[in-house]
Amino acid sequence: MARLPQPGGDEGEWGEILNDYLSQTLKSDGTIKDNVVTNAALAPDSVSSASIVDNAIAEPQLSAPVRTKLNASANAVLLTSDQTIEGIKSFTNIVLAPTYRAAGTNHMQMGGGEHPSVGTLNSSNVITSQMISDPASGSIFFDYSQNLGGSFYIRNNPVDGAHLLTVNESAATFAMNVVAPSLRITGGAPEQGKVLTSDATGNATWQAPAGGESTPFSGDMIKLKELYQPIVGVLPDTELLQDEYIHDNVDAGNYTAITGTLWNSPHFNTQSQSFVSNVPGNPAGGCTNKTNGRDVGSCFDFEFELTGDKFAIHMQTFGYFDTQIYVEHEGQMMKINSYPLADDYSGMNFRSIRFSRYATRRIRIVMPFIYFFQIVHEANAVIRKTPDRPMIAVTGDSYVDASGAYNQGSARSYAVAGTVDAIIEATGFAVLRLGQGGTGYFNNATGAASDTPGPVNSTRFFSSQRVATLSEVGAGNLVALVVNGTINDGELSGGTALMKARALEGFEAVNAFDAGISIVAISPEPINNPAAGNVHDLNRLGVMEAIDEHPQGIGFIDFYNPSDPLWTGTGTETSPQNDQQTQLVGFDTIHANWAGYKLYGQRIAAEMSEMKIPIERAWL
Repeated sequence: MARLPQPGGDEGEWGEILNDYLSQTLKSDGTIKDNVVTNAALAPDSVSSASIVDNAIAEPQLSAPVRTKLNASANAVLLTSDQTIEGIKSFTNIVLAPTYRAAGTNHMQMGGGEHPSVGTLNSSNVITSQMISDPASGSIFFDYSQNLGGSFYIRNNPVDGAHLLTVNESAATFAMNVVAPSLRITGGAPEQGKVLTSDATGNATWQAPAGGESTPFSGDMIKLKELYQPIVGVLPDTELLQDEYIHDNVDAGNYTAITGTLWNSPHFNTQSQSFVSNVPGNPAGGCTNKTNGRDVGSCFDFEFELTGDKFAIHMQTFGYFDTQIYVEHEGQMMKINSYPLADDYSGMNFRSIRFSRYATRRIRIVMPFIYFFQIVHEANAVIRKTPDRPMIAVTGDSYVDASGAYNQGSARSYAVAGTVDAIIEATGFAVLRLGQGGTGYFNNATGAASDTPGPVNSTRFFSSQRVATLSEVGAGNLVALVVNGTINDGELSGGTALMKARALEGFEAVNAFDAGISIVAISPEPINNPAAGNVHDLNRLGVMEAIDEHPQGIGFIDFYNPSDPLWTGTGTETSPQNDQQTQLVGFDTIHANWAGYKLYGQRIAAEMSEMKIPIERAWL
């Protein structure tokens, strides 16, 4: 029997005894003999995949029962021939195939390719309905078989829901009211001044108004100041316990049961806003506001009614920013603080407000171009949408820029204390912000007269893009359009006559959208002592003539009048002089500081107050 040599013994036989012992399991070359290591010699789980050389075990080396089991059709997916596989199969990654089909008496089929689709097939394998997409354009189509008597339905329950929308060859039928910011009906020969009139069965046609009038306006006028509801004063200190920014996380300890109302809630009044989701399909990702057609966002300005004693604005900020809040107190809208509250922080941020008493208050929030997520509040608080306000649109250059008015380095300047904000405080109006820095009646923010979009999709005044953005609010919803003048056009206009023609062209574009909008034009800004006969004065005269001539023009605000400008001087905060402009123009030497914008916006509101609009637009 083979054994190991004995220490201290087996003298002269050590080599033979050891070789005999090793030869029981090893070949002469040192490798293990065949069939020496059996499954009985291995402990369970002692051999892992890491211990086996790749491709070391071939099928012939497996036992016959194992080979039979692995090759059985019930336990294998065949790669080349048809096969039926039973049972539920789970995959942990993407399964790729040109087409998938859920088979039965009828089939459901999903297909990839240039135009991916999901369709239904009848027992004859004919597609009878499908949803098909065009990834290149982002379009999606829903098809049904009209020849089979089919329709397209949207139901409110997967099994037996009511047909909320039915579309077929005869009509598109809604089971509920259709609510939209505007409605355009192009059939039936619409014309300016006609009204849509219903017969006894609900069929509508375009008809002249009773009495044969061709215009919707009576001719009666009302001064704009009759619509003013100014923001006056500052909320008394006794009404406020807390107003501060909290970084990263809201101060939840001040709440009994905290919750939030997301930015897309119908309980916010966003009549002059265009909130856009930061993450399409996921409202929790917050929103930006884009009102002026540029890639750069606009200031937020929205309202709600709060019944409660506290709330917080949940936002994401990116360095310096400031916000202003207006609060209803004893029937009057007031500023919560004399100036916007400023901060410099990048990350999640909460402006936390706590009042000294529980009450119902109208809240209006103005914020610069940041990300807005929600209003945080107590679970038992009530948030409701407030009524609409009279709404105007303001377009122009950087003096009314939609993104904000912050003039960095100035002694006092804020993002939400610009020209438009001063107009808001003087009038209480809702304002559609359309201003784009660097632009003019001709200038597209590149310094050239061009209809091509410039930086961040900026375009000239009354470009097709800007008129389209204006028209999105719907005809009949704007009281007036205020057009701020600019020094950006300079010699690009070609003189008074060509500036007049360009301005009239823009006013006519507004008329084509809504003949009832009153138009207010403003001269260029009075930078560096307006002088008679220079290029800005010639442009001023052209716009003045255009507004006087156009039937929708109701007034011209002449800040650049060489004989009586809004301010005089050539100084700025950077290069101070003993003059008026030094106090009004900020660090960048061209744009106003807080005081300059406040003067500019308040004077616009004051001069507009005596201008008259059709009384039909005073419905607000």
